[in-house]
Amino acid sequence: MLYFIFRPIVRVALWFFYGHFKVSGLENLPRNAPVILAPNHQNSFLDAILPACFQPRSLHFLTRSDVFKKGLIQKILFGFHMWPVYRQRDGKDTLGKNEEVFKNCSQLLRSNGCLLLFPEGDQICAHNLRSLKKGMARIAFQTAEESNFEKEIYIVPVGLNYEHYWNFNTAFQMRFGKPIKVLDFKKDYQESEQKGLLSLTKAVSEGMEQEIIQIGSRANEHFWFEEAGLSGVDLTSPEFFRNIDVDSRPAPKPKKRKINAVARALHWPVLTLLAGFLKSKIKDNKFLGAVKFGMGMVFFPIYYLIVFTAAVALSGSWWLGAGLVVFMILSLKIKS
Repeated sequence: MLYFIFRPIVRVALWFFYGHFKVSGLENLPRNAPVILAPNHQNSFLDAILPACFQPRSLHFLTRSDVFKKGLIQKILFGFHMWPVYRQRDGKDTLGKNEEVFKNCSQLLRSNGCLLLFPEGDQICAHNLRSLKKGMARIAFQTAEESNFEKEIYIVPVGLNYEHYWNFNTAFQMRFGKPIKVLDFKKDYQESEQKGLLSLTKAVSEGMEQEIIQIGSRANEHFWFEEAGLSGVDLTSPEFFRNIDVDSRPAPKPKKRKINAVARALHWPVLTLLAGFLKSKIKDNKFLGAVKFGMGMVFFPIYYLIVFTAAVALSGSWWLGAGLVVFMILSLKIKS
């Protein structure tokens, strides 16, 4: 229930957070069939909510188990279609719990559901695909076995391409690649489980590589990356980076993108509050974009309600209050 209530709200908030948004390849997403979405993982929970909001299917997610606290938080996470997955770092005694999680995943897929998981495992702020874990392939083959290899299961590679991981009003592109048919690897799997897992994982990795940005180590410092964006280059295009040697270019000083002066003046109380919190509390930049977005979803509406109430109290006109809030919201879409 929570998933369907919040999805349209979060979608609107994402439209304001990003300056330019592009989704391509939706025709590659099977509608009434079992599907596993396999995106790259670079930007915390934004990597999950972006696919949830900008494609038509209802998703379930595998999420690291340490965020599942008992009580209300656990119920809320389940309400958002999130299931815990246990890693070796959570303790070897917890790995057995994954069997139950995988059974839930198989049941979802056999019911023509759609599962999103991150085959790289953990996240890193770097524009390169890392080695994939085999858990995704295990879930796919387990589901295929339970249906006696009679029901096709699709794995769709997804590319999440950020112009910048935490700056406001930057560009984002999400690309859905050609679906991979799990039953095409049935022969390898029946010959040897390990061979099947490796073959399927390799195919997914190759599919993901076509949809994401792959750049050299120097460019991963993101200095060159930002500078290129300022000169009008599409930094969400994998094709652009395939056709240039970014390591041969000098890395200039970083230049930060800022909210335009009008929006900054109209929103300075909430922007000051957010900046102070983020600076003091967020020590790891890989969570900065997600936390900034999440806090903005909470504090911006509260701030608009305060402004609306004050404007109505001073002017006696709710039309004036509503107009002022609309103007403030639209000012955020003006680029500096």
